[in-house]
Amino acid sequence: VSGNYLYAGLLTEPGKIVKIDLATFTRVDTLTLNDGENYVRSLVISGNYLYAGLDVSPGKIVKIDLDTFTEVDTLTLEYGEYGVSSLAVSGNYLYVGLSTQLGKIVKIDLDTFTRVGALTLEYGEYVASLAVSGNYLYAGLLTEPGKIVKIDLDTFTRVDTLTLNDGEYGVSSLAVSGNYLYAGLLTEPGKIVRVRIYEEDSYAGGFICDAVPLASMFMIIIALVVACHLSLKMKKR
Repeated sequence: VSGNYLYAGLLTEPGKIVKIDLATFTRVDTLTLNDGENYVRSLVISGNYLYAGLDVSPGKIVKIDLDTFTEVDTLTLEYGEYGVSSLAVSGNYLYVGLSTQLGKIVKIDLDTFTRVGALTLEYGEYVASLAVSGNYLYAGLLTEPGKIVKIDLDTFTRVDTLTLNDGEYGVSSLAVSGNYLYAGLLTEPGKIVRVRIYEEDSYAGGFICDAVPLASMFMIIIALVVACHLSLKMKKR
């Protein structure tokens, strides 16, 4: 989302990005990428530019000017760096998560739009999602059980790993709100894990998590709505 517009990446050949007006919730424009720029798997906005991660081999990042809604540059990653699954921005850097067998996160300088580093994870740690909170980057992995890797952005090194419970696998999405990290899992039924990110020095690097099945979360929401409704009725009396 940027301003009054929502951007949606499509898994087409070539890839497409649809622009949607949030006021009218209608499609107002579509950008079709160049030949060979297929499968828009992830999107992120920084400043006046939209960056699209492509699930091709080698992976590609397309830079799009939001004012003109046109493609202005493309960065091709190195050989063996395929499957751009996720993107995240912190400061002047773009972080690119790859779904390679040896999981990898590539660091890109947005000023020069060039690659400046890469962090390689362990075998089988496919990176599916990224999120930034403070000075840390969190990477959700498609492992079983699921894992969340904590990365120090100053040193660009792995500093901690949270392994979820048995049966909680495939961290396909991450989101941060306040002091919590929320992880969406590929389980059946779906599940969301809430992770407490400690900021206090005494708990540096620490994690505490709990999980809420989606069905239970809906029941909690319904219960809250009913309670609110009953409270309003009591006040009217």
